[in-house]
Parts: sequence; structure tokens; C-alpha cells
Amino acid sequence: MEKKYKLNVLEGKDIFDIIRNNRNLIDEYFWEYYENFTTKRLRTYVEDICDFFNPSGNVLSIGCGHGLNEILMSDMCQEVINIKGIDLVEFKIKSMNEIIDLLGLENVVGIHADGMKMDFSDEFFDTIIIIESLSHADNQHQMLKEAARVLKKKGAVFVLDFNNGANPRIWIRSWKQRHFEETIENIVNPYFIRNRLLKMGFKDIVIEPYRHGRSFGHLRRMMLSKNMELPSKLYLFVSKGFMLKGRKY
Repeated sequence: MEKKYKLNVLEGKDIFDIIRNNRNLIDEYFWEYYENFTTKRLRTYVEDICDFFNPSGNVLSIGCGHGLNEILMSDMCQEVINIKGIDLVEFKIKSMNEIIDLLGLENVVGIHADGMKMDFSDEFFDTIIIIESLSHADNQHQMLKEAARVLKKKGAVFVLDFNNGANPRIWIRSWKQRHFEETIENIVNPYFIRNRLLKMGFKDIVIEPYRHGRSFGHLRRMMLSKNMELPSKLYLFVSKGFMLKGRKY
């Protein structure tokens, strides 16, 4: 069966080799996160996202960082016209645009902007994605409110985060970090996000666990050995990450 999502311009290219060969153009912070990444690993991650949530049209990514997810998504998803990635950290956006130029892509761009207060007009985008950035927001409600403002009616929103506040272990760990380590990350409870989006007029909201971690894997294997499959709601309580999608009405 032919894959629904496949690389076009980037097919056969090792993205990280290209970036390493031009390492002087990219900030060193990039390598603190991506040093051990491979193109295959990144591609699998983006395929997982697209299998759950099919991005299309004019896409906005809030908190895009160095933009690798957006870069692959712009090349893999046929229904995407273009992607604008915004981030508050200027050097990340600079590196993102350098990488875009190195890879020869034309339908994705990085913009230095604040997701809490955007200059885009109302109902400007067809799709909003918030990948691993809501946990860095000081005011998650305000970020969601801005996302809803710039999203067209019948447009779709996607949230992915690995600081899953529905998992008690992550909630306790986050509490300890905030009180004793002064961490800047916040928990993101998918049910709180769902409820906030519902109040903003979103419907068809779906939540699924993602990249479940050791506890999830052990529980799943135990259940499968007994020919049982737990509902995804229960898996959310042991998974590290979650994915959420919904549509604005």
C-alpha cells in the first residue's frame, strides 16, 4: 500500500547531514536537542502526527522552535499549501530559515512573533498546530484564544505535548520542578484544553495518548497478554504525551 504521507523535495536526502555540513549557519542550541536525531526518526514523528491529524491549507505553527516538524510537514502533506512557523526566540527562527534555504523549500517560513499576541487578522488560517510548545506558555488559555481568533470557521487545531497533566506522575514531577528547580515548563492537561476549546466553539475534539513511555508499554503488554485492550482514556493516565485535535464552528 502506498504511503499517504511521503517526502517530495526531501526524498532520499539526509536532512541532518545537510545541516551538519553547514553547522556554522545554525545556532549551537539546536544541537543540544537534535544531536542524536536522525531523518528517519524525525520523519516517523511527523508521520505519526499526520496520521492522527491531517493538516491542510494555510497552516500556522505556534511555538515552532527550529521548525523541523514544519519543514517535513510542508514537504510530506499534499493538502498543505504553506506553513508559517512563529516563535518568540529570534535565534531559533533565524536557524529555521537558514535550514529552509539549505533544503530548498519554498512553502514554509519562520517568523519571529509572539503566540500570545499575533499580528495576523481574524480567521486567517485553515489549520493551527501547537507542537510541544503549550507547556512553555505562561498563559495557555491566552495562546489557545489567539489560535482560535486567527483560525477560520471549520478550521482545525492540533495540540501535541509531552508534559501530559492527566498523568499523575508527570503532575507530581512538574510540581517538584516548579517548587525546587524553577523549571519553565508547565503541565498541559488535555481535558482542560478540551474544555477551553469547547467554550470557544470547537467540536469533534479527540484526545489520544502518544509516545507512551515505560509505564504505558508495560501496561499495554500486560493487557494484550490477557487479550484485553484498555480504552485510550485510561492510557492517558500513564502516557507521557498526548495528541488532541478539534474543529472550530
